[in-house]
Amino acid sequence: MVKYTTTKMYDNTFTNYRVIRYFMKTRINIWTGLLLAFLTSCNDIGNRQNPLYGTIYRHEKEVPQFKNYKNISGSVIDNTKDKEGNYKFGISLLTDSIRNILTFEHFIIEPNNPQPKYQILDTINIDNIKENEYITYCHCRQDTIYDPQIIALIIADEDKEYYDKVVRAWRADTKTGKIILIKNTKGITCLNEGYGVD
Repeated sequence: MVKYTTTKMYDNTFTNYRVIRYFMKTRINIWTGLLLAFLTSCNDIGNRQNPLYGTIYRHEKEVPQFKNYKNISGSVIDNTKDKEGNYKFGISLLTDSIRNILTFEHFIIEPNNPQPKYQILDTINIDNIKENEYITYCHCRQDTIYDPQIIALIIADEDKEYYDKVVRAWRADTKTGKIILIKNTKGITCLNEGYGVD
């Protein structure tokens, strides 16, 4: 009787151990899954429909689609930094003299390498630009509030400190990683960087 009771108690203890272990394993798997989902959602920005999405490069010639293009200019979106104080996003303009590509990029900082690489999040093509039109970005404001995420195609007027005739405008949205059309361009003005320079 004692042996039977002891064996039964041992069996119950072993069964309880297996049940507890099963639930602990399940809880760990659930928490791991939630953590992975959270981390994935944090890094899941950019336009995945864009064929250039995720392309990482240092020089534009490394990207086959940019083979015939020249990098005209680039600028950081200066209102977003990482924990170390490094800028996180930028915009570049490439052209082949007829067609223009704007790239919205995430900066990749590698250890012991002062020069960042660029990961493309989204791009837009701005073609058929007229002689008096000009692409500007990271130097615009809306309703007098500075907004470096604005990209604008403007009509140039060199006598003004701020260009105020906007043909089209977009936002390089740092939350979604996408370039989004701004439907209402009212109040958008962009700095004329050459104003007052002889």
